[in-house]
Amino acid sequence: MDYSILIRIAAIIFVTVGIVLLFGINSKTIEDTIMSLFIRKRLSDEVQDASQSLNFFQKRFRKTGKKLEQLRDAMEATSHRGAFSYACIASVFCMVGGIAFGGFIDNIVFGIVFGMILCIIPFRILSNMVESYKRSLQDELEMSLNVITMAYIRDENLIKAIDDVIPNLRSPVKEVFEDFSNQVHYVNPSVKKAIRRIREQIDDPIFREWCDNLLLCQEDMDQVTNLLNIIHKYSEQKLVNQKLVTALRQGRYEFFAMVGFLIGNLGLLYIMQNYMDNNWFDLLFTTFFGKVVIIVDAIILFVGIMLKNKFTKPVEYDY
Repeated sequence: MDYSILIRIAAIIFVTVGIVLLFGINSKTIEDTIMSLFIRKRLSDEVQDASQSLNFFQKRFRKTGKKLEQLRDAMEATSHRGAFSYACIASVFCMVGGIAFGGFIDNIVFGIVFGMILCIIPFRILSNMVESYKRSLQDELEMSLNVITMAYIRDENLIKAIDDVIPNLRSPVKEVFEDFSNQVHYVNPSVKKAIRRIREQIDDPIFREWCDNLLLCQEDMDQVTNLLNIIHKYSEQKLVNQKLVTALRQGRYEFFAMVGFLIGNLGLLYIMQNYMDNNWFDLLFTTFFGKVVIIVDAIILFVGIMLKNKFTKPVEYDY
């Protein structure tokens, strides 16, 4: 068995760890560095962006930066702020590992593309965590807002309706309405200010629309019937996403099948070379045209992953 590749990988790991320890690099430093690559905060840059059109790569960088900011803010909302920093570290190591692998097979261009594919994985895992959290939050909001609204319609007293329902609510919605109750009872009796306060505590467009309509109800109780229509949007949104998942299921399976065939063919060529005495695997990884084929396959795989994530993203109500 050839241990040269394992020795090289171990050497890269030790050198990377040594650099981190030598310069005192921590997760926050890596996170700030990555974010600064995509986001420029200088006023001169904003003026320049406003005065001229951005090219394709500049637009992609800015769009990626916004997505990273949204992901970081979403992780804060889930009380897992540190997970984003660790994902940045994992992404850097994945990128280095992909480039190192490209160097081992003497195809640095493939290594760069492969590193880009690997560095997406940690952020994709976080994105899946955020989507799961949003689904559970929306389910809890739908149930909680429906119970509060029905109690409000019955008693025509918002404070009493919320106080009666709070013991039956679950986190994190329960803490939001407990804050509402504490505000009106002990800090400021203004119901409108309390509604505006909780409106900003949950980043959900339907919840914010419900709060806005709740403000109107404080002036005109005839608006209270609209609250139920707003809550019904959660069910409509869920139904649309279920139909979307069903419609795209076949395409998703075909995508994973093609990825499996692509990776499996490389393993098959390696097995055939060892047991059937041919050199197809060596031709693919050592000749110029073989390296070009590998690079094109990696680029297609990278683009396919990006488009797959874009088209299978859950639909959210826009308010």
